[in-house]
Amino acid sequence: MLVHGRGPVSPWCPSDATIAGVVAGCIDATIAARWDAIGRVPTSIGALAKLAAPSSDRRTLTLVLDGVRFELPRAWVGRHAVVVVPAVIDTMRDGRELGPFEASLAALAASAHADGQQAPHLVGASILTRVFAGFTWIVDGRRALLRSRRASARADEIAIDRVFVHGGTGVDAGAVASRASRLDRWLATRDTAGIELVGAAAADPWPVRTSVAVGVDGPLWSPPRVRREARRH
Repeated sequence: MLVHGRGPVSPWCPSDATIAGVVAGCIDATIAARWDAIGRVPTSIGALAKLAAPSSDRRTLTLVLDGVRFELPRAWVGRHAVVVVPAVIDTMRDGRELGPFEASLAALAASAHADGQQAPHLVGASILTRVFAGFTWIVDGRRALLRSRRASARADEIAIDRVFVHGGTGVDAGAVASRASRLDRWLATRDTAGIELVGAAAADPWPVRTSVAVGVDGPLWSPPRVRREARRH
């Protein structure tokens, strides 16, 4: 189980509730799972304490794939990767909507100490498909975070109460990179071209909620209190 953190607390990292649900699923299925953080480690480990910790097997393996050198945990080889990521949609770079899928691939490359000239998300796609036996992406959209094109602007959080799951086996790196780009574009624009959604809420529009400005440690301020109408005596 790979937990992608882009900050120490939710919504910059997956929520405690989503992590607890994934851990419970592993335990119920009697899967001997271990967890690793890619990116920032969550401040609260919570239910992850029920799984084997990264320190349970410190052995590493050095690989060279397509001219790129990696050093990664041996425990990853041949396992199924469950990648749990926050719904952070980043629109700041070159006009492209970079979202949780491409960001998690780039974080995977960084955590494996990839040394090469390829784009990080392409390197991550190679690791995901050639080191692991299969993958499942779980995007925690209970609270989504939209970052502005301007680096100095605030990030806005909005509750959409969704958890998105996508996965596969036997998929090559090019297909994974293409899917990541398409799924990120869908999260940013709601363009479902080429994407089939299934599930109880697949056809439902996303809830329209008031956004809340957040910083890396949580909300920047409390929601304003509703003013009471002055009473005349």
